[in-house]
Amino acid sequence: MLPDAQAPLPKLKREDIPAEKKCRFLDASGAYTLQAAVCVVDASKPEVVNRATSELLHFKNVMKGIVDMRVVERLSLDTRVKS
Repeated sequence: MLPDAQAPLPKLKREDIPAEKKCRFLDASGAYTLQAAVCVVDASKPEVVNRATSELLHFKNVMKGIVDMRVVERLSLDTRVKS
C-alpha cells in the first residue's frame, strides 16, 4: 500500500445500485450525470497522485461503452452561485 493511501473500497454489487425507476432526473433533459473522483490526501506526493489517476483511468475503461466519460472543467462542477 502506498503511503497516505487508504484501503480500496469494497466492490459495488449490482444489487447495491437502485432500480432505474427509483432514480430521478436532475434536470428536464433526461440526461444522467456521473461524477467519478478519488480523494488524494497529499497531492504533493507523485506516487499517490499517479495511483489516483490510474484508478480513475481503470474505472473509465471498465465503463467504456456504457458511459461516455471525459474530464470536464473543474469549475463547471462548482454548485455555488457565480456572479
